[in-house]
Amino acid sequence: MKILMLGRWLPVSRRREDATREVRLARQLARSHRLTLAFVTDDPNPVGAISALRAEFEDLEFAVVTRGWKTLSSAVSLATGSSASMAYARSAALAARLRDRLRVDAYHAICVTSSSMIQYALDADPAVPIMMDFAEVDSRWWLRQAGERSFPGANFYRTEAARLRLAELAMARRAARSVVSSASAARSVDTPAGSPPVVVPSGVDVDHFIPALRMPGTSIVLLLSPLESAADVQATAAFCRAAVPATRRRYPGTRFAVVGRNLPLSARDLGRIHGVEVHEHVADIRPLLHRAALAVAPFPSEVSPPTAILEAMCAGLPVVTVADTAADLGARPGADLLVAPAVDACGEPIAQLLGNPTLRAEMGGHAAAFVRARFAWDVTTARLVEMVERVAPPLPSAGATGRAARADLA
Repeated sequence: MKILMLGRWLPVSRRREDATREVRLARQLARSHRLTLAFVTDDPNPVGAISALRAEFEDLEFAVVTRGWKTLSSAVSLATGSSASMAYARSAALAARLRDRLRVDAYHAICVTSSSMIQYALDADPAVPIMMDFAEVDSRWWLRQAGERSFPGANFYRTEAARLRLAELAMARRAARSVVSSASAARSVDTPAGSPPVVVPSGVDVDHFIPALRMPGTSIVLLLSPLESAADVQATAAFCRAAVPATRRRYPGTRFAVVGRNLPLSARDLGRIHGVEVHEHVADIRPLLHRAALAVAPFPSEVSPPTAILEAMCAGLPVVTVADTAADLGARPGADLLVAPAVDACGEPIAQLLGNPTLRAEMGGHAAAFVRARFAWDVTTARLVEMVERVAPPLPSAGATGRAARADLA
C-alpha cells in the first residue's frame, strides 16, 4: 500500500532506545508499505538530519519554516481566532506539494500523528481514509500548562488548547479510525457514536529495561510521581510526609527516591523530608531501577506517568499503585502489581513488599513478563500498523487483476 504519514519533525536518534512512537511507527510501516513522510521543521540548517532521515525513509515531503517569523505569525493567528501551533506548522508550499502528490500518487491511506498536521489531512480528498493517532492528545498538554501558570500566560495556553481541540474534534469526525495511547486520553476524544477511539499504548524498549538480580536486603522505594509543576511537587510532598515516616517506623533505614531528568527547582525541597532523596538530571534510570526494592505510583493514571511505571515493571521491579492505574494498564491486581484502595492507603502494600523478599521477586517476575507480552514496542507498533491497514480499502488480488484485464480485452 501507499501511505502518507503526516507527523512531527523526526530527527533520527543515535540511541535506539530514544526512538519515539512516531519514528517506530514509521519504521514499521516502511517495512511492508511504500511510505511518504511529511513534516515541517524550524531547524535553520537541517541538511545533515534530512540526509540521515532520507537514508532510512527515501520519500520525504517537508518544509523549513523560519522560527522567528513563525513565532510572530502564530501569535497573530491565536489573536485572530486560529491555533498557534497549527499556524506554526503551516506551509503553503508543502500544502501545494501534498495536494499534487495525493492527486497523482493515489495513496491508499493517510496516517496523522500530530495535531498540528491535521490541517493538511483535512484538505485531502475525502475518499482517502485517515487513521489519526492522537497519542496523549496534544490539546491536553496545552491545557495542563494553562493550569500551572498565572495570568496572562495561562490565558494563552488555555486559548491554544481550545483552538487545537476544535481541529482535533474535526479530525475525530473525519478519520476512519482514531487511536490514543491511554485510557485517560480516550476520555478526552469526542468521536462519532459507535466509533470510540482505540487505545494502543506507547511501548517499552524491553531490551533496554532488562530485569536484574536484586539484593534481598535492599530498602530503596522508587517514587514514580510526575514532577512537572509546583502542584505535582506539592502532591508528592504530601504523600511523602504521610508515607515515609510510617514506613520507616516499621522498616528503619528505608529511603524513598525521587528521580527525574528535568525536575523543577521546587522538587529539591522534597529532599528536606527525612528519608527522601532527590536524584536530578538522571539520564539513565536503570541503575536506580536495579538497586530499588520496589516502586510506588500513588496517583491515578490521569496524573501518573504510565511509561515510568511500565519501565519499572519491565526491569523486574514490583509496583504499588491505585486501582485506576492498574485498570488502565490492564494489569492484574495482586499478580502483576499490588493495588491500594486510595493514595493514602499505599503504605500497607509497600510494607508488605518490604517485609517479603520472596513476594518481591515473584511479583517482579510477573511484572516483567506482563510488560514484555503487552507493551514491547514490537507489539504496540504492530497494532498501530494494523490500524492503518484496516482503514485502507483492500488491494485487488493478482487473480482479480488478471480477470479484469481479460474482461477488458474481451
